[in-house]
Amino acid sequence: MPLKERVLIVDDEINIREALCEALENEGYDIAIAKDGESAIQTIKGSLDVFHVIVTDLKMGGVSGLDLLDFIKKNSPTTDVILITAFGTVETAVRALKEGAYDYLTKPLDLIHFRVVIKKLIEKQRLQRENIELKEILKLRGEDEVVIGTSPKIREVYDIVARVADTDVTVLIEGESGTGKDVVARTIHRRSRRHDGPYIIINCAALPETLLENELFGHEKDAYTGAGSLKRGRFELAHEGTLFLDEVTEMGTNSQADFLRVLEDGIIHRIGGTTPIKVDVRVVAATNRDLKTACEKGEFRQDLYYRLNVVSITMPTLRERREDIPVLVDCFLKEFAFKHRKDHMFVSDDMMRLLVNYHWPGNVRELRNAIERAVILGRGPEIQPKHFPPSIQMFSASPSKIEIEVGTPMSEVEKLLISRTLAAVNGHRRKAADMLGISVRTLHNKLREYDISE
Repeated sequence: MPLKERVLIVDDEINIREALCEALENEGYDIAIAKDGESAIQTIKGSLDVFHVIVTDLKMGGVSGLDLLDFIKKNSPTTDVILITAFGTVETAVRALKEGAYDYLTKPLDLIHFRVVIKKLIEKQRLQRENIELKEILKLRGEDEVVIGTSPKIREVYDIVARVADTDVTVLIEGESGTGKDVVARTIHRRSRRHDGPYIIINCAALPETLLENELFGHEKDAYTGAGSLKRGRFELAHEGTLFLDEVTEMGTNSQADFLRVLEDGIIHRIGGTTPIKVDVRVVAATNRDLKTACEKGEFRQDLYYRLNVVSITMPTLRERREDIPVLVDCFLKEFAFKHRKDHMFVSDDMMRLLVNYHWPGNVRELRNAIERAVILGRGPEIQPKHFPPSIQMFSASPSKIEIEVGTPMSEVEKLLISRTLAAVNGHRRKAADMLGISVRTLHNKLREYDISE
């Protein structure tokens, strides 16, 4: 049976208890009530299952809401607490947020708003539980880094990874920069029968063709001037393991031919050598470009494309899985608060809506970096818009206008303009280029220069 979320309502005024219970009666929750703080503690102690949410008045005789919060955080740390406060005690409620309260509501209560707050909190908890389950499954296989999310598109990725990981087929991972292609490649290796073997990475865009061949295949001693010793290439180093080729479309034509030959017969020759070397390597390749279009333009060998594209995985952009953003934000907040020794931090509902609606041209990587920046710059429990990068601060529901402060660097202005134009046309590059008065190639170069989108 599906989990029925448990909610405990604590208030010393019977009419408020009844009103809150009535507001939630059709939501399907398991609701319990307590007439004061002492009764709440006894209810929590006597309960076999934890409460998911506890709603408590701040000012009560005997055990106050803050006392109850302290008890809950020590004895039921997974329970979220919402405080009810009168106008004059808002400052106390804000301080309670630092001590771990999820939110506070002020009297007189808006029951519609109350119901929405509880519903959103319960949904957030559901997403967190699903992600914990997914991460625990992968952790059993030694995988401490995973793509986070529960949206249908990410579940498709999980499904393909589960099906192909323990085979030796070549996998092609496509998707924009920052979508997590490298994380998926590493997950495939860790879940394969080669997980005890080496996992070797090479970025094809980071090296000119001559150096790339040297890195892939190695060289013999004295193969050329300066080659004072034998060097094993990445293929040799990845023997009985996995070789991950990032940005494979940037590989030169000569390297493509040599690479195809290795894929077909599993034999390499070091530069300057004549002895064939047999290698047993599983290849996973990634690209942030449309490989089929590159083939049509003659920039990539078609036979190599088909050899790489035995199984393909398309990583969705963050724009295509916006429902994952709240749980990603929460995960990154916890990660960076711990890393930078900060107290519990959160974003307001309005800020979360802005983050969900933002275009995220840099995808999960951009979101992760933005959250880390906000955690570092934030001084209180609530992260403000001013703590985020300028492109996010200036974002609004209507992307047709941009406000830029005097003195903003030109590179930041250009980056913001490109990002907002893409947002206005829902990521359509041809339309964006036409609006900006530049060619698609120039736009592509700018996207790479500013690491906006690939």
